[in-house]
Amino acid sequence: MSNLQYYVEPFFNWVIKTSLFCSVLVGIILLVKLTLRDRLPVRWHYILWLTLIFRLLLPPLPDGVKVVDNILPTNNLTTNVTPSIIAQQEYITVQKPLPFVDHKNIQGNNYKKQPLSFEQIAFSVWLLGVICIGVLTVFINVRLYLYVKRKSFITDSEVCNLFNCCKETMSIKKRIPLVYSGRVSSPTVLGFIRPKFLLSQDHLNILNKTELEFVFYHELAHIKRNDVFANCLMNVLLILHWFNPILWYAYFHMRQDQEIGCDALALTYIKPEKKIEYGYTLIKLVDEISIRYPISSLANMAMGKGVLKRRIIMIKQFEKKSYRWSLLGVFTLAILLAFSLIFVNKSSLVSVYKPGKQKENYQVMMKDDIFKKMQTSFNYFKTAKGKMILHSINNGIVSTNEIDYEAVNNSTPSGYNKVLTTNTKTGEKLTNLTYYNQNTYWDINKSNSTYKESGYIQKETLGRTERLTANKDKYSINVYSVREYPLLDEANFYLFPYEIANTYLDNSVKWKIEKQNEEILGHNTLVIKGELDQNLSTSFRFWVDKDTGILVKYETYNKDGKVLSYLDPKELTINGSIDTNELKPNLKGLKR
Repeated sequence: MSNLQYYVEPFFNWVIKTSLFCSVLVGIILLVKLTLRDRLPVRWHYILWLTLIFRLLLPPLPDGVKVVDNILPTNNLTTNVTPSIIAQQEYITVQKPLPFVDHKNIQGNNYKKQPLSFEQIAFSVWLLGVICIGVLTVFINVRLYLYVKRKSFITDSEVCNLFNCCKETMSIKKRIPLVYSGRVSSPTVLGFIRPKFLLSQDHLNILNKTELEFVFYHELAHIKRNDVFANCLMNVLLILHWFNPILWYAYFHMRQDQEIGCDALALTYIKPEKKIEYGYTLIKLVDEISIRYPISSLANMAMGKGVLKRRIIMIKQFEKKSYRWSLLGVFTLAILLAFSLIFVNKSSLVSVYKPGKQKENYQVMMKDDIFKKMQTSFNYFKTAKGKMILHSINNGIVSTNEIDYEAVNNSTPSGYNKVLTTNTKTGEKLTNLTYYNQNTYWDINKSNSTYKESGYIQKETLGRTERLTANKDKYSINVYSVREYPLLDEANFYLFPYEIANTYLDNSVKWKIEKQNEEILGHNTLVIKGELDQNLSTSFRFWVDKDTGILVKYETYNKDGKVLSYLDPKELTINGSIDTNELKPNLKGLKR
Protein backbone atom coordinates (compact mmCIF):
# COMPACT_ATOMS: atom_id res chain seq x y z
CA MET A 1 0.00 0.00 0.00
CA SER A 2 2.89 2.41 0.74
CA ASN A 3 4.23 2.19 -2.83
CA LEU A 4 0.75 2.65 -4.26
CA GLN A 5 0.21 5.64 -1.99
CA TYR A 6 3.48 7.18 -3.13
CA TYR A 7 2.47 6.92 -6.79
CA VAL A 8 -1.11 8.11 -6.29
CA GLU A 9 -0.37 10.68 -3.55
CA PRO A 10 -0.31 13.73 -5.91
CA PHE A 11 -3.68 12.72 -7.35
CA PHE A 12 -5.13 12.07 -3.87
CA ASN A 13 -3.93 15.48 -2.67
CA TRP A 14 -5.49 17.10 -5.73
CA VAL A 15 -8.83 15.37 -5.02
CA ILE A 16 -8.87 16.58 -1.42
CA LYS A 17 -7.94 20.19 -2.26
CA THR A 18 -10.28 20.34 -5.25
CA SER A 19 -13.15 18.92 -3.20
CA LEU A 20 -12.71 21.61 -0.54
CA PHE A 21 -12.51 24.42 -3.07
CA CYS A 22 -15.52 23.16 -5.02
CA SER A 23 -17.56 23.03 -1.82
CA VAL A 24 -17.09 26.79 -1.61
CA LEU A 25 -17.97 27.11 -5.30
CA VAL A 26 -21.22 25.18 -4.72
CA GLY A 27 -22.18 27.66 -2.01
CA ILE A 28 -21.49 30.57 -4.36
CA ILE A 29 -23.54 29.03 -7.19
CA LEU A 30 -26.49 28.44 -4.87
CA LEU A 31 -26.19 32.03 -3.58
CA VAL A 32 -26.14 33.42 -7.14
CA LYS A 33 -29.18 31.32 -8.12
CA LEU A 34 -31.07 32.47 -5.04
CA THR A 35 -30.17 36.12 -5.57
CA LEU A 36 -31.03 36.28 -9.27
CA ARG A 37 -33.96 33.81 -9.23
CA ASP A 38 -36.47 34.84 -11.92
CA ARG A 39 -34.14 37.47 -13.38
CA LEU A 40 -31.87 34.70 -14.65
CA PRO A 41 -33.33 32.80 -17.65
CA VAL A 42 -34.26 29.18 -17.02
CA ARG A 43 -31.48 27.59 -19.04
CA TRP A 44 -28.83 29.55 -17.11
CA HIS A 45 -29.74 27.97 -13.79
CA TYR A 46 -28.43 24.71 -15.22
CA ILE A 47 -25.51 26.19 -17.16
CA LEU A 48 -24.10 27.67 -13.93
CA TRP A 49 -23.62 24.12 -12.63
CA LEU A 50 -21.31 23.39 -15.56
CA THR A 51 -18.73 25.68 -13.91
CA LEU A 52 -18.60 23.14 -11.08
CA ILE A 53 -17.83 20.32 -13.53
CA PHE A 54 -15.23 22.53 -15.19
CA ARG A 55 -13.55 23.22 -11.85
CA LEU A 56 -13.62 19.56 -10.82
CA LEU A 57 -11.90 18.62 -14.08
CA LEU A 58 -9.04 21.10 -13.79
CA PRO A 59 -5.79 19.14 -13.46
CA PRO A 60 -3.55 19.41 -10.40
CA LEU A 61 -1.02 22.21 -10.70
CA PRO A 62 1.79 21.54 -10.08
CA ASP A 63 1.56 18.60 -7.67
CA GLY A 64 0.36 16.14 -10.29
CA VAL A 65 2.81 17.03 -13.04
CA LYS A 66 4.79 13.81 -12.48
CA VAL A 67 1.95 11.42 -11.70
CA VAL A 68 2.37 9.60 -15.02
CA ASP A 69 6.14 9.40 -14.58
CA ASN A 70 5.69 8.00 -11.09
CA ILE A 71 3.07 5.46 -12.10
CA LEU A 72 5.29 4.19 -14.90
CA PRO A 73 8.75 3.97 -13.31
CA THR A 74 11.49 2.32 -15.33
CA ASN A 75 13.67 -0.52 -14.14
CA ASN A 76 12.14 -0.56 -10.70
CA LEU A 77 12.13 -4.29 -10.13
CA THR A 78 15.82 -4.90 -9.84
CA THR A 79 18.29 -6.39 -7.44
CA ASN A 80 21.57 -5.00 -6.19
CA VAL A 81 20.87 -1.53 -7.60
CA THR A 82 23.44 1.14 -6.86
CA PRO A 83 21.81 4.47 -5.82
CA SER A 84 22.50 6.97 -8.57
CA ILE A 85 21.38 10.14 -10.23
CA ILE A 86 19.64 9.29 -13.49
CA ALA A 87 19.95 12.01 -16.10
CA GLN A 88 16.95 12.75 -18.32
CA GLN A 89 18.80 14.98 -20.80
CA GLU A 90 22.38 13.84 -20.23
CA TYR A 91 24.06 11.38 -17.90
CA ILE A 92 26.38 12.94 -15.32
CA THR A 93 27.43 11.20 -12.14
CA VAL A 94 27.45 13.86 -9.44
CA GLN A 95 27.72 11.59 -6.43
CA LYS A 96 30.70 12.35 -4.27
CA PRO A 97 32.78 10.12 -2.02
CA LEU A 98 31.61 9.90 1.56
CA PRO A 99 32.94 12.85 3.55
CA PHE A 100 35.35 10.80 5.67
CA VAL A 101 35.78 7.42 3.97
CA ASP A 102 36.45 6.07 0.48
CA HIS A 103 33.32 5.68 -1.61
CA LYS A 104 32.02 2.11 -1.64
CA ASN A 105 29.69 0.35 -4.02
CA ILE A 106 26.37 0.37 -2.18
CA GLN A 107 24.28 -2.73 -2.74
CA GLY A 108 20.90 -1.33 -1.86
CA ASN A 109 18.67 -0.06 0.87
CA ASN A 110 16.22 -1.36 3.32
CA TYR A 111 12.57 -0.82 3.96
CA LYS A 112 10.95 -0.87 7.36
CA LYS A 113 7.24 -1.05 7.92
CA GLN A 114 5.88 1.94 9.78
CA PRO A 115 2.72 2.34 11.84
CA LEU A 116 -0.13 3.63 9.73
CA SER A 117 -0.34 7.43 9.84
CA PHE A 118 -3.56 9.44 9.58
CA GLU A 119 -2.69 10.28 5.95
CA GLN A 120 -2.26 6.59 5.09
CA ILE A 121 -5.55 5.68 6.78
CA ALA A 122 -7.34 8.52 4.96
CA PHE A 123 -5.83 7.43 1.65
CA SER A 124 -6.85 3.80 2.22
CA VAL A 125 -10.43 4.74 3.14
CA TRP A 126 -10.72 7.04 0.11
CA LEU A 127 -9.34 4.40 -2.25
CA LEU A 128 -11.63 1.73 -0.82
CA GLY A 129 -14.63 4.03 -1.29
CA VAL A 130 -13.65 4.82 -4.89
CA ILE A 131 -13.29 1.13 -5.72
CA CYS A 132 -16.56 0.09 -4.04
CA ILE A 133 -18.70 2.90 -5.48
CA GLY A 134 -17.03 2.58 -8.87
CA VAL A 135 -17.65 -1.16 -9.06
CA LEU A 136 -21.26 -0.70 -7.89
CA THR A 137 -21.87 2.03 -10.50
CA VAL A 138 -20.45 -0.07 -13.31
CA PHE A 139 -22.46 -3.10 -12.17
CA ILE A 140 -25.76 -1.16 -12.09
CA ASN A 141 -25.22 0.39 -15.52
CA VAL A 142 -24.04 -2.85 -17.16
CA ARG A 143 -27.01 -4.69 -15.68
CA LEU A 144 -29.40 -2.03 -17.03
CA TYR A 145 -27.80 -2.09 -20.50
CA LEU A 146 -28.07 -5.89 -20.64
CA TYR A 147 -31.68 -5.67 -19.50
CA VAL A 148 -32.58 -3.11 -22.19
CA LYS A 149 -30.65 -5.06 -24.83
CA ARG A 150 -33.10 -7.93 -24.42
CA LYS A 151 -36.11 -5.67 -25.03
CA SER A 152 -37.79 -5.36 -28.40
CA PHE A 153 -38.11 -2.24 -30.53
CA ILE A 154 -41.34 -0.27 -30.79
CA THR A 155 -42.64 -0.73 -34.32
CA ASP A 156 -46.02 1.03 -34.10
CA SER A 157 -46.03 3.19 -37.25
CA GLU A 158 -48.10 6.01 -35.72
CA VAL A 159 -45.77 6.31 -32.71
CA CYS A 160 -42.64 6.09 -34.86
CA ASN A 161 -43.91 8.71 -37.32
CA LEU A 162 -44.74 11.10 -34.47
CA PHE A 163 -41.30 10.57 -32.97
CA ASN A 164 -39.56 11.22 -36.29
CA CYS A 165 -41.60 14.40 -36.79
CA CYS A 166 -40.45 15.66 -33.37
CA LYS A 167 -36.83 14.82 -34.26
CA GLU A 168 -37.14 16.73 -37.53
CA THR A 169 -38.70 19.74 -35.77
CA MET A 170 -35.80 19.84 -33.31
CA SER A 171 -33.20 19.29 -36.09
CA ILE A 172 -31.90 16.07 -34.57
CA LYS A 173 -30.47 13.74 -37.22
CA LYS A 174 -28.97 11.09 -34.94
CA ARG A 175 -30.50 7.63 -35.17
CA ILE A 176 -32.43 6.97 -31.96
CA PRO A 177 -34.31 3.66 -31.69
CA LEU A 178 -37.55 3.41 -29.69
CA VAL A 179 -37.37 0.52 -27.22
CA TYR A 180 -39.89 -0.95 -24.82
CA SER A 181 -38.61 -0.08 -21.35
CA GLY A 182 -40.11 -2.85 -19.24
CA ARG A 183 -39.56 -2.04 -15.54
CA VAL A 184 -38.13 1.45 -16.24
CA SER A 185 -41.37 3.25 -15.56
CA SER A 186 -40.54 6.79 -16.70
CA PRO A 187 -39.93 7.84 -20.32
CA THR A 188 -36.16 7.84 -20.51
CA VAL A 189 -33.13 8.42 -22.72
CA LEU A 190 -30.43 5.80 -22.18
CA GLY A 191 -26.81 6.55 -23.17
CA PHE A 192 -25.21 9.42 -25.08
CA ILE A 193 -23.03 7.77 -27.75
CA ARG A 194 -25.79 5.59 -29.19
CA PRO A 195 -28.83 6.81 -27.26
CA LYS A 196 -32.02 4.78 -26.98
CA PHE A 197 -35.47 6.11 -26.16
CA LEU A 198 -37.16 3.88 -23.55
CA LEU A 199 -40.95 3.87 -23.46
CA SER A 200 -43.19 1.37 -21.72
CA GLN A 201 -46.42 -0.12 -23.04
CA ASP A 202 -48.24 1.63 -20.18
CA HIS A 203 -47.11 5.00 -21.55
CA LEU A 204 -48.52 4.13 -24.93
CA ASN A 205 -51.80 3.12 -23.29
CA ILE A 206 -52.33 6.16 -21.01
CA LEU A 207 -50.88 8.97 -23.16
CA ASN A 208 -52.75 10.47 -26.10
CA LYS A 209 -50.99 11.71 -29.21
CA THR A 210 -50.48 15.26 -27.89
CA GLU A 211 -49.13 14.06 -24.55
CA LEU A 212 -46.82 11.61 -26.30
CA GLU A 213 -45.54 14.50 -28.41
CA PHE A 214 -44.72 16.42 -25.20
CA VAL A 215 -42.78 13.42 -23.90
CA PHE A 216 -40.82 13.14 -27.15
CA TYR A 217 -39.90 16.85 -27.11
CA HIS A 218 -38.70 16.68 -23.52
CA GLU A 219 -36.53 13.59 -23.93
CA LEU A 220 -35.14 14.81 -27.26
CA ALA A 221 -34.20 18.02 -25.42
CA HIS A 222 -31.95 15.88 -23.20
CA ILE A 223 -30.23 14.54 -26.30
CA LYS A 224 -29.95 17.97 -27.95
CA ARG A 225 -28.34 19.41 -24.77
CA ASN A 226 -26.04 16.37 -24.18
CA ASP A 227 -27.41 16.01 -20.65
CA VAL A 228 -26.66 12.30 -20.33
CA PHE A 229 -22.98 12.95 -21.07
CA ALA A 230 -22.90 15.67 -18.40
CA ASN A 231 -24.57 13.31 -15.93
CA CYS A 232 -22.06 10.53 -16.61
CA LEU A 233 -19.12 12.92 -16.30
CA MET A 234 -20.43 14.32 -13.02
CA ASN A 235 -21.02 10.80 -11.75
CA VAL A 236 -17.38 9.84 -12.40
CA LEU A 237 -16.25 12.95 -10.52
CA LEU A 238 -18.59 12.10 -7.64
CA ILE A 239 -16.99 8.67 -7.37
CA LEU A 240 -13.63 10.38 -6.81
CA HIS A 241 -15.23 12.83 -4.35
CA TRP A 242 -17.61 10.33 -2.76
CA PHE A 243 -16.76 11.57 0.74
CA ASN A 244 -18.09 15.10 0.10
CA PRO A 245 -21.86 15.42 0.77
CA ILE A 246 -21.88 19.00 -0.57
CA LEU A 247 -21.04 17.76 -4.06
CA TRP A 248 -23.78 15.12 -3.90
CA TYR A 249 -26.21 17.85 -2.85
CA ALA A 250 -25.03 19.97 -5.78
CA TYR A 251 -25.58 17.06 -8.18
CA PHE A 252 -29.15 16.65 -6.92
CA HIS A 253 -29.87 20.34 -7.62
CA MET A 254 -28.09 20.14 -10.96
CA ARG A 255 -30.40 17.31 -12.05
CA GLN A 256 -33.44 19.34 -10.97
CA ASP A 257 -32.31 22.37 -12.97
CA GLN A 258 -31.53 20.06 -15.87
CA GLU A 259 -35.12 18.81 -16.00
CA ILE A 260 -36.52 22.34 -15.76
CA GLY A 261 -34.18 23.40 -18.56
CA CYS A 262 -35.44 20.55 -20.74
CA ASP A 263 -39.02 21.55 -19.99
CA ALA A 264 -38.16 25.06 -21.15
CA LEU A 265 -36.54 23.84 -24.37
CA ALA A 266 -39.48 21.52 -25.09
CA LEU A 267 -41.95 24.40 -24.58
CA THR A 268 -40.20 26.40 -27.30
CA TYR A 269 -41.51 23.79 -29.80
CA ILE A 270 -45.03 23.74 -28.37
CA LYS A 271 -47.81 26.25 -29.00
CA PRO A 272 -48.23 28.67 -26.04
CA GLU A 273 -51.84 27.64 -25.46
CA LYS A 274 -50.70 24.04 -24.87
CA LYS A 275 -48.19 24.71 -22.06
CA ILE A 276 -50.81 24.06 -19.35
CA GLU A 277 -51.54 20.70 -20.98
CA TYR A 278 -47.79 20.00 -20.89
CA GLY A 279 -47.90 20.53 -17.12
CA TYR A 280 -50.79 18.10 -16.71
CA THR A 281 -48.77 15.52 -18.65
CA LEU A 282 -45.99 15.82 -16.09
CA ILE A 283 -48.46 15.29 -13.25
CA LYS A 284 -49.90 12.23 -14.96
CA LEU A 285 -46.46 10.68 -15.42
CA VAL A 286 -45.40 11.35 -11.83
CA ASP A 287 -48.57 9.72 -10.52
CA GLU A 288 -47.91 6.64 -12.64
CA ILE A 289 -44.28 6.17 -11.54
CA SER A 290 -43.63 3.49 -8.93
CA ILE A 291 -39.92 2.77 -9.50
CA ARG A 292 -37.21 5.26 -10.41
CA TYR A 293 -33.65 4.68 -11.57
CA PRO A 294 -31.28 7.44 -10.29
CA ILE A 295 -28.62 6.34 -12.79
CA SER A 296 -26.21 8.70 -14.56
CA SER A 297 -26.73 7.09 -17.99
CA LEU A 298 -30.48 7.80 -17.81
CA ALA A 299 -32.33 11.09 -18.33
CA ASN A 300 -35.88 10.70 -17.00
CA MET A 301 -38.74 13.05 -17.81
CA ALA A 302 -40.44 12.59 -14.42
CA MET A 303 -38.11 12.94 -11.43
CA GLY A 304 -40.75 12.76 -8.74
CA LYS A 305 -43.01 15.07 -6.80
CA GLY A 306 -40.23 16.93 -4.98
CA VAL A 307 -39.31 19.07 -7.99
CA LEU A 308 -42.75 18.99 -9.63
CA LYS A 309 -43.94 22.24 -8.00
CA ARG A 310 -40.95 24.19 -9.38
CA ARG A 311 -41.52 22.75 -12.84
CA ILE A 312 -45.24 23.59 -12.86
CA ILE A 313 -44.52 27.19 -11.74
CA MET A 314 -41.91 27.54 -14.50
CA ILE A 315 -44.30 26.14 -17.11
CA LYS A 316 -47.05 28.53 -16.01
CA GLN A 317 -44.74 31.56 -16.23
CA PHE A 318 -42.87 30.42 -19.33
CA GLU A 319 -42.39 32.67 -22.31
CA LYS A 320 -40.25 31.74 -25.31
CA LYS A 321 -37.65 34.35 -24.39
CA SER A 322 -37.12 32.41 -21.14
CA TYR A 323 -34.80 30.00 -22.95
CA ARG A 324 -32.80 32.56 -24.87
CA TRP A 325 -29.24 33.65 -24.23
CA SER A 326 -28.96 36.72 -22.04
CA LEU A 327 -26.27 39.22 -21.13
CA LEU A 328 -26.96 38.64 -17.44
CA GLY A 329 -26.42 34.90 -17.86
CA VAL A 330 -23.20 35.37 -19.86
CA PHE A 331 -21.88 37.87 -17.32
CA THR A 332 -22.72 35.62 -14.35
CA LEU A 333 -21.11 32.60 -16.01
CA ALA A 334 -17.97 34.61 -16.84
CA ILE A 335 -17.65 35.75 -13.21
CA LEU A 336 -17.96 32.18 -11.92
CA LEU A 337 -15.43 30.86 -14.44
CA ALA A 338 -12.99 33.63 -13.58
CA PHE A 339 -13.44 32.86 -9.90
CA SER A 340 -12.75 29.17 -10.58
CA LEU A 341 -9.51 30.00 -12.38
CA ILE A 342 -8.37 32.40 -9.66
CA PHE A 343 -9.19 29.72 -7.12
CA VAL A 344 -7.12 27.15 -8.96
CA ASN A 345 -4.15 29.49 -9.10
CA LYS A 346 -4.32 30.23 -5.40
CA SER A 347 -4.92 26.65 -4.40
CA SER A 348 -2.70 24.66 -6.73
CA LEU A 349 0.24 27.04 -6.87
CA VAL A 350 0.38 27.73 -3.15
CA SER A 351 4.06 28.00 -2.32
CA VAL A 352 4.18 27.29 1.42
CA TYR A 353 4.38 23.57 2.15
CA LYS A 354 3.23 22.65 5.68
CA PRO A 355 3.66 19.00 6.68
CA GLY A 356 2.70 17.59 10.06
CA LYS A 357 5.00 18.29 12.98
CA GLN A 358 7.65 15.76 13.92
CA LYS A 359 7.16 13.81 17.14
CA GLU A 360 10.31 13.03 19.07
CA ASN A 361 11.05 9.35 19.59
CA TYR A 362 12.19 8.25 23.06
CA GLN A 363 11.70 4.51 22.63
CA VAL A 364 14.59 2.10 23.04
CA MET A 365 16.05 1.23 19.63
CA MET A 366 18.14 -1.81 18.70
CA LYS A 367 20.94 -1.95 16.12
CA ASP A 368 18.65 -3.27 13.39
CA ASP A 369 16.19 -0.43 14.02
CA ILE A 370 18.66 2.42 13.69
CA PHE A 371 20.43 0.79 10.72
CA LYS A 372 17.15 0.46 8.82
CA LYS A 373 15.99 3.95 9.73
CA MET A 374 19.21 5.56 8.46
CA GLN A 375 18.85 3.65 5.20
CA THR A 376 15.27 4.79 4.64
CA SER A 377 15.22 8.22 6.29
CA PHE A 378 13.33 9.58 3.25
CA ASN A 379 10.26 7.70 4.52
CA TYR A 380 10.20 9.54 7.85
CA PHE A 381 10.21 13.28 7.09
CA LYS A 382 8.72 15.68 4.55
CA THR A 383 10.85 18.81 4.99
CA ALA A 384 14.19 19.69 6.53
CA LYS A 385 15.85 23.05 6.97
CA GLY A 386 19.14 23.79 8.68
CA LYS A 387 22.68 25.04 8.90
CA MET A 388 25.83 23.07 9.70
CA ILE A 389 29.62 23.37 9.88
CA LEU A 390 31.49 20.56 8.11
CA HIS A 391 35.19 20.20 8.88
CA SER A 392 37.04 17.58 6.82
CA ILE A 393 40.48 16.42 5.63
CA ASN A 394 40.82 15.23 2.03
CA ASN A 395 44.25 14.30 0.61
CA GLY A 396 45.91 16.33 3.33
CA ILE A 397 43.85 19.46 2.57
CA VAL A 398 41.87 20.75 5.53
CA SER A 399 38.67 22.61 4.68
CA THR A 400 35.71 23.98 6.57
CA ASN A 401 32.33 24.23 4.89
CA GLU A 402 29.40 26.28 6.09
CA ILE A 403 26.31 24.54 4.69
CA ASP A 404 22.86 26.13 4.51
CA TYR A 405 20.07 23.94 3.10
CA GLU A 406 16.33 23.47 2.68
CA ALA A 407 14.63 20.33 1.38
CA VAL A 408 11.10 19.24 0.48
CA ASN A 409 10.91 15.45 0.44
CA ASN A 410 7.38 14.79 -0.86
CA SER A 411 5.96 13.55 -4.18
CA THR A 412 7.56 16.54 -5.97
CA PRO A 413 10.97 16.81 -4.27
CA SER A 414 12.91 20.06 -4.33
CA GLY A 415 15.88 21.49 -2.51
CA TYR A 416 18.40 24.27 -2.00
CA ASN A 417 21.99 23.84 -0.84
CA LYS A 418 24.46 26.67 -0.21
CA VAL A 419 28.08 25.82 0.60
CA LEU A 420 30.68 28.37 1.71
CA THR A 421 34.03 26.54 1.58
CA THR A 422 37.09 27.91 3.39
CA ASN A 423 40.58 26.52 2.77
CA THR A 424 42.30 26.72 6.17
CA LYS A 425 45.76 26.98 4.57
CA THR A 426 45.12 29.68 1.99
CA GLY A 427 42.05 31.31 3.54
CA GLU A 428 40.37 31.15 0.15
CA LYS A 429 36.56 31.18 0.25
CA LEU A 430 34.30 29.79 -2.43
CA THR A 431 30.49 29.97 -2.49
CA ASN A 432 28.59 27.31 -4.40
CA LEU A 433 24.79 27.13 -4.78
CA THR A 434 22.80 24.13 -5.99
CA TYR A 435 19.06 23.83 -6.55
CA TYR A 436 16.85 20.89 -7.37
CA ASN A 437 13.27 21.45 -8.52
CA GLN A 438 10.89 19.72 -10.94
CA ASN A 439 13.55 17.18 -12.04
CA THR A 440 16.03 19.94 -12.84
CA TYR A 441 19.42 20.50 -11.18
CA TRP A 442 21.19 23.86 -11.16
CA ASP A 443 24.84 24.34 -10.11
CA ILE A 444 25.60 28.05 -9.62
CA ASN A 445 29.13 29.43 -9.28
CA LYS A 446 28.94 32.85 -7.66
CA SER A 447 32.62 33.65 -8.22
CA ASN A 448 32.28 33.87 -12.02
CA SER A 449 28.47 34.37 -12.24
CA THR A 450 27.84 31.19 -14.23
CA TYR A 451 25.52 28.23 -13.84
CA LYS A 452 24.98 24.75 -15.21
CA GLU A 453 21.52 23.28 -15.70
CA SER A 454 20.74 19.59 -16.18
CA GLY A 455 17.64 17.43 -16.13
CA TYR A 456 17.72 14.75 -13.45
CA ILE A 457 15.64 12.31 -11.55
CA GLN A 458 17.53 11.29 -8.46
CA LYS A 459 16.24 8.03 -7.06
CA GLU A 460 17.06 5.96 -4.04
CA THR A 461 16.53 2.26 -3.62
CA LEU A 462 13.94 0.87 -1.27
CA GLY A 463 14.82 -2.60 -0.04
CA ARG A 464 14.25 -5.29 2.52
CA THR A 465 17.05 -6.05 4.98
CA GLU A 466 17.77 -9.64 6.02
CA ARG A 467 20.46 -11.24 8.16
CA LEU A 468 22.79 -13.61 6.37
CA THR A 469 22.79 -17.07 7.96
CA ALA A 470 26.46 -17.58 7.04
CA ASN A 471 27.63 -14.35 8.63
CA LYS A 472 25.36 -12.86 11.29
CA ASP A 473 27.48 -9.71 11.56
CA LYS A 474 26.54 -8.30 8.15
CA TYR A 475 23.37 -7.31 6.32
CA SER A 476 22.09 -8.40 2.93
CA ILE A 477 19.85 -6.07 0.93
CA ASN A 478 17.19 -7.20 -1.54
CA VAL A 479 16.11 -4.17 -3.58
CA TYR A 480 12.64 -4.12 -5.11
CA SER A 481 11.82 -0.51 -6.04
CA VAL A 482 13.15 3.05 -6.30
CA ARG A 483 11.77 6.49 -5.48
CA GLU A 484 12.81 10.06 -6.10
CA TYR A 485 14.24 12.35 -3.42
CA PRO A 486 15.73 15.86 -3.55
CA LEU A 487 19.30 16.39 -4.74
CA LEU A 488 21.08 18.56 -2.16
CA ASP A 489 24.79 17.97 -2.78
CA GLU A 490 26.64 17.90 0.60
CA ALA A 491 23.47 17.94 2.72
CA ASN A 492 22.29 14.73 1.03
CA PHE A 493 24.81 12.61 2.92
CA TYR A 494 23.29 13.53 6.26
CA LEU A 495 19.58 13.91 5.48
CA PHE A 496 19.61 10.61 3.53
CA PRO A 497 22.52 8.71 5.17
CA TYR A 498 21.95 5.39 3.44
CA GLU A 499 25.53 5.25 2.12
CA ILE A 500 26.96 6.14 5.52
CA ALA A 501 24.84 3.43 7.16
CA ASN A 502 25.94 0.82 4.64
CA THR A 503 29.58 1.87 4.92
CA TYR A 504 29.99 2.35 8.67
CA LEU A 505 27.28 0.15 10.18
CA ASP A 506 27.40 -2.81 7.80
CA ASN A 507 29.45 -4.84 10.29
CA SER A 508 27.51 -4.74 13.55
CA VAL A 509 30.50 -6.03 15.55
CA LYS A 510 32.45 -2.82 14.92
CA TRP A 511 29.94 -0.42 16.44
CA LYS A 512 27.66 -0.10 19.43
CA ILE A 513 24.85 2.06 20.74
CA GLU A 514 26.54 4.29 23.30
CA LYS A 515 23.50 6.29 24.43
CA GLN A 516 19.78 5.95 23.72
CA ASN A 517 18.71 9.57 24.23
CA GLU A 518 20.64 12.82 23.81
CA GLU A 519 19.02 16.10 22.80
CA ILE A 520 20.55 18.21 20.03
CA LEU A 521 18.80 21.39 18.82
CA GLY A 522 15.53 20.12 20.26
CA HIS A 523 15.76 16.70 18.57
CA ASN A 524 16.22 13.44 20.45
CA THR A 525 19.15 11.49 19.05
CA LEU A 526 20.69 8.07 19.51
CA VAL A 527 24.49 8.04 19.92
CA ILE A 528 26.56 5.42 18.05
CA LYS A 529 30.26 4.75 18.60
CA GLY A 530 32.33 2.59 16.28
CA GLU A 531 35.73 1.66 14.85
CA LEU A 532 37.30 2.77 11.55
CA ASP A 533 39.92 1.13 9.34
CA GLN A 534 41.72 4.26 8.12
CA ASN A 535 45.21 5.68 8.39
CA LEU A 536 44.18 8.82 10.27
CA SER A 537 40.74 8.17 11.76
CA THR A 538 40.38 5.10 13.92
CA SER A 539 36.94 5.67 15.46
CA PHE A 540 33.76 7.65 14.98
CA ARG A 541 30.66 8.80 16.82
CA PHE A 542 27.22 9.46 15.24
CA TRP A 543 24.23 11.33 16.64
CA VAL A 544 21.19 10.02 14.72
CA ASP A 545 17.69 11.49 14.99
CA LYS A 546 15.62 8.59 16.33
CA ASP A 547 12.42 9.62 14.61
CA THR A 548 13.74 10.18 11.08
CA GLY A 549 17.18 8.54 10.76
CA ILE A 550 18.83 11.86 9.82
CA LEU A 551 22.50 12.06 10.80
CA VAL A 552 22.40 15.20 12.94
CA LYS A 553 26.04 15.25 14.03
CA TYR A 554 29.23 13.22 13.71
CA GLU A 555 32.87 13.20 14.82
CA THR A 556 35.86 11.07 13.77
CA TYR A 557 38.91 10.56 16.02
CA ASN A 558 42.52 9.52 15.69
CA LYS A 559 44.13 6.87 17.88
CA ASP A 560 44.76 9.48 20.61
CA GLY A 561 41.06 10.44 20.72
CA LYS A 562 41.58 13.80 19.01
CA VAL A 563 38.75 15.02 16.74
CA LEU A 564 39.85 15.04 13.10
CA SER A 565 36.67 15.71 11.14
CA TYR A 566 33.23 16.66 12.31
CA LEU A 567 29.74 17.81 11.46
CA ASP A 568 28.50 20.49 13.87
CA PRO A 569 24.78 21.37 13.42
CA LYS A 570 23.80 24.99 14.06
CA GLU A 571 20.12 24.87 13.10
CA LEU A 572 17.77 21.98 12.28
CA THR A 573 14.01 22.09 11.70
CA ILE A 574 12.26 18.91 10.61
CA ASN A 575 8.78 19.01 9.05
CA GLY A 576 8.55 22.79 9.35
CA SER A 577 6.87 25.06 6.81
CA ILE A 578 8.93 25.80 3.69
CA ASP A 579 8.21 28.31 0.93
CA THR A 580 8.86 26.25 -2.21
CA ASN A 581 9.36 29.44 -4.24
CA GLU A 582 12.66 29.81 -2.38
CA LEU A 583 13.76 26.48 -3.85
CA LYS A 584 13.80 27.91 -7.37
CA PRO A 585 16.99 29.68 -8.50
CA ASN A 586 17.16 33.31 -9.57
CA LEU A 587 19.27 33.11 -12.73
CA LYS A 588 19.09 36.80 -13.55
CA GLY A 589 22.54 38.14 -14.44
CA LEU A 590 24.11 34.66 -14.65
CA LYS A 591 25.64 33.09 -17.74
CA ARG A 592 25.17 29.48 -18.72
